[in-house]
Amino acid sequence: MKKLKMLTGLICLMVLAFYPLNISMPVSASASTTVYGDADNNGTVNIGDVIYLLRYLHGNVLTSNINMKYSDVDKNTVIDTNDTKILLKYLAGLVSTLPYSESGSTFNYTNYTVPSDEARYYTKYNCSTGSTSSYLLDLPASLTSSSNQLRSGSIDDRILDSGANAQCIVYLSYKKSNGNYYRGSGFIVDDHIIATCAHCLYDGTAFNTDFKVKVYNEAGTSNIATYSASELHIPSNYYSNQAANYDYGLIYVDEDLSDYGTMALSLPTDNYKYTGQTVYASGFPAEVNGNYTTSRYYGAGVVTTTTNSYKIYYTCYISGGDSGGPVFIDYTLGSDHFRSAVGINTNSTGTIHYGNRITLPLLRFYYNNANIGL
Repeated sequence: MKKLKMLTGLICLMVLAFYPLNISMPVSASASTTVYGDADNNGTVNIGDVIYLLRYLHGNVLTSNINMKYSDVDKNTVIDTNDTKILLKYLAGLVSTLPYSESGSTFNYTNYTVPSDEARYYTKYNCSTGSTSSYLLDLPASLTSSSNQLRSGSIDDRILDSGANAQCIVYLSYKKSNGNYYRGSGFIVDDHIIATCAHCLYDGTAFNTDFKVKVYNEAGTSNIATYSASELHIPSNYYSNQAANYDYGLIYVDEDLSDYGTMALSLPTDNYKYTGQTVYASGFPAEVNGNYTTSRYYGAGVVTTTTNSYKIYYTCYISGGDSGGPVFIDYTLGSDHFRSAVGINTNSTGTIHYGNRITLPLLRFYYNNANIGL
């Protein structure tokens, strides 16, 4: 968690060190702003908006307290770190006007909405002792009053994933209560934290054991490091009845994973499903085109119009082993090439592929969870 806790401070120092004059020149706006970049809706655009947007992306600000439409400074209907990066470039004078999209693909929507925020209970499993405990992640206090399944019949256009920052996508190996070993996928979101789906951590009867996290080389073809899980966390609603809307989980390892990079988490708005933007799904499938594999693969597609509040449906092809991998957008901003996750792969039935959508409770679970690593 240390890196995320320091992120806001580092950004402030970076901007103040290199571009101090621009910070003291806010852009004026009305009380109900129509100026892009005014995330906190206070009538100015400055470093405070970057910090406020980062707080929102860490689950520390309610949607009702942020100007969502004008925080989306690249107008792609997703609130994420690309917006903070563009805001920083704007404050530094490297971008002349907002909104700004390097891809040139923008969308005009008046209403920006996301699922309602809510407090959620979680169940934690200690891999060393085998004990479980539960905890509550409430709203911000200051704001509140797989097995190797071969598949056929579908076009499989996945290719080896050696793209930018792909090394943060990891291979999971674990033993279920039936004594058999399975595989899944996950992705590093902080130095010790891996996001994945709940069904890779808990089989409906017991937490999985002998849990290993395998990091692959940049090419995605060979295992270069293996770590043992220290803690497994899942929503209590999944622990009690395997509710599909809560099929997300968290792995904590004692070792520092920062050498392998991280993937940012995004907040896709409800309008995102209508934009037809390209989305990608990556992981470690057990097979590609009917052939067994242990390598990292990704496929491209679009988010479909059947997205509900907590799930995200897409046309990217996934199969057994991809569970827990990211559904992401690929960005280029100047020389910076990065990925931003909008969902977590959970299931595939025929041509229907879906996962858990990134929402505010998930941001809080991964980024602002004091119950991790204890």
